[in-house]
Amino acid sequence: FQYEAKILRHLSATKGAERYITRLIDAGVHLQWDPLPAVHCWFTMPMEANSLEGVLRRNLDQDGCALPVEIARKITRSLMGALAFIHDAGIVHCDIKPGNILMQYETDKDLKGDLAVKIADFGSAEFMTDRPKGSRGTIYYAPPELLVSDGVYDTASDIWSAGATVYELL
Repeated sequence: FQYEAKILRHLSATKGAERYITRLIDAGVHLQWDPLPAVHCWFTMPMEANSLEGVLRRNLDQDGCALPVEIARKITRSLMGALAFIHDAGIVHCDIKPGNILMQYETDKDLKGDLAVKIADFGSAEFMTDRPKGSRGTIYYAPPELLVSDGVYDTASDIWSAGATVYELL
């Protein structure tokens, strides 16, 4: 929790953060003693609309196609911009998948105009300088070399996961 908060504070303080991530407003820990001891950790973040996972579920057509190519292209372009932002800030996400990509507004097959997405859930993320290793994130989106060895997550790992996500869009 504290490491994720540190990453979110770092990203939120970076110029342009509100365009690419769900920024952190506040974070804290509340200790409860009655009736039993408990620790409650919380984040305060702006409310975003829909996860890409939800959009895919709602838009899957009878032929098994999720989204028209034009919309998938817009989502991909926005996702790559968001990844470039977090990578330029020295962060590797380590769990890029449709459930961690938020749409700023609901979409459907007739979407017109610009489309932007934001990256969320930095619970598996690491600073690149920490050279993140080991099993993390969601196995279905992980690069194969990280599944068979104790490899290091890096920007290429996030790009692989983004590619697996883009495949699902089509």
